[in-house]
Amino acid sequence: MRKLILGVFCLLFSMPVFSCSMGVTLTFKEGLPGSYEIESEADNNIASLVKKYTQRDDWVNADTALFIKAPSVAENSYVVPVSIDMTKESNIDEIGQVVVLVEKSVAVLRTRGQEIEIPHRNRQVPINLKLNTVNALTTEKVASYRFHDKAVSYLSMRLKLIGTQKARVIALLLPRNNTQPVKVMSQEQVTRVHGGCEHVIYVDGPMPAGAEQGYYYF
Repeated sequence: MRKLILGVFCLLFSMPVFSCSMGVTLTFKEGLPGSYEIESEADNNIASLVKKYTQRDDWVNADTALFIKAPSVAENSYVVPVSIDMTKESNIDEIGQVVVLVEKSVAVLRTRGQEIEIPHRNRQVPINLKLNTVNALTTEKVASYRFHDKAVSYLSMRLKLIGTQKARVIALLLPRNNTQPVKVMSQEQVTRVHGGCEHVIYVDGPMPAGAEQGYYYF
C-alpha cells in the first residue's frame, strides 16, 4: 500500500514535467493586446515613465547598493516573487514614496506590407521554426508605498504576470524634498514568464498564410 501511495504522489508531482510531451501549441492572434505598443514606436523611456507616474521631471539612476530581485524564469505566472532591497542606502529616510512599475512585453510578427507563410505538414510545424518577431511593450503601476517618519528599506511582493512573455520591474524612489531628483531602480535581467504548453505570437497585420486556424503542434 505504501508503494502504491508513493507511486501516486510521484505521478502527480511529475505531471508538469511531462505535460508538454505531446507537443506545444503555437497560437497566432490578430492585433496587439490591450495597451501594448511596438517597442520601436512606444514612448516608454525612463524620463516619460517618471513624468507619467510621479509628475516630476528630474531623475537619476539609483545607487548600486539598491537592487531588485526577481526570478529569471517565472514558472507560475499567477504568483511571481519580487523584492526591492534598499538596506544599504545611507539616505533611505529621505525617501517618502516608492512607486513600483512592471514593464511587460510580448512577441509580435509584423505582416504589414509583406506576405508571410507558416510552413507546416498536417498542422505540424518544425521544432526549429524561427520567426522574425519584435517586442511590444506596456508598463503599469502595480504598487505604491508611502512612508511617514521612517522609510522601509526592504519591500517584498507577489506579482501576477498572466498574458505576458517577459517582464521587468522598475522602482521609482521619490524623495520627500520635491527639489531632489527621483531615483530609478531597474531589474537588471528580465523575467521570462513560462507559458506552459502554449506559445502566443501576436500579428500586427494580415494573418500569415497557413495560420487560418491559429495553432500548430511541434
